Amino acid sequence: MRVIVAALLIATGNDFSCSAPPTAVVSSSCASAKVTVVVAAGPVPIYTWSPSCGVSSLMVSPEGNGAALWTVYGNSGTDNPIASGVRYGRTPADARSVAGPEPLHSGVTYRVVVSRLVCEQGVLCTLQPVGDASFRF
Repeated sequence: MRVIVAALLIATGNDFSCSAPPTAVVSSSCASAKVTVVVAAGPVPIYTWSPSCGVSSLMVSPEGNGAALWTVYGNSGTDNPIASGVRYGRTPADARSVAGPEPLHSGVTYRVVVSRLVCEQGVLCTLQPVGDASFRF
């Protein structure tokens, strides 16, 4: 049956091809391996980074304590969809909150870490921290 279908496609001049999805997507929208994170002061912190390329996760925790108060991951498993300019507690488009947000407390120092999903052909994608900043609420 397959031979007949292939023969018909060839005989009628139709192109026939198939390909498996790529094992990994290389994201090269950020020329630099690192970003500089800035936290805007105010009643609700806003996190920006430069260069303003997309990231795949953002995590806020108390400084010196690994317990995340808010963690956001991009919805795509092969992309870095989170744009610079994230407001604490407001999940960005194309992302989901997987922890929190928990309330921030006045006088406490916090740390924000942004990470990019780095994929290389034939290798599993890895989440790599590319920038962080400490801020006092």
